[in-house]
Amino acid sequence: MKKKFTKNCWKRIKSRLGFLLFIGALCAWFNTNASGSVVTHHPVVLTADITVKGTVSDKTGRLPGASVTLKSNNQIGTVTNSKGDFNITVPENGILIFKFVGYKTLEVPVNGNSVLNITLEEISNSLNEVVVIGYGTKKRKYLTGAVSSVGSEVFESRPTANALS
Repeated sequence: MKKKFTKNCWKRIKSRLGFLLFIGALCAWFNTNASGSVVTHHPVVLTADITVKGTVSDKTGRLPGASVTLKSNNQIGTVTNSKGDFNITVPENGILIFKFVGYKTLEVPVNGNSVLNITLEEISNSLNEVVVIGYGTKKRKYLTGAVSSVGSEVFESRPTANALS
């Protein structure tokens, strides 16, 4: 009876030791890179979100309708209100992108600031490339056919059909 007990006991010990050695070897294999050196795992640093407020303006005044988006995730964004003010919640180390038609796009790092007052710079020749047509806009280089320019004098000299005016 003693021999059977020790034989069965040794079998169990060997199988459990083999399993533990296999798991240890597997763990060691997952923690090495292609050259065989051990990979150290660095903790993930999470940053807190902050609410950033501010205004977007140019040299003449505030810009309503300017877009403000997060560079790393363009799903996070807002548009300035009628006074040119914005309010957006982003990571404290994020980068904000400010855009407005006819102005240079500006990227500004948040760096933990809760207030940003942005001044956009005009692009002088960008509006010469856009042509307004009866049902939308097209770039001048993609237009075919006749193009004519109409000044405000033509519209001002026409009689109005509105009975209230």
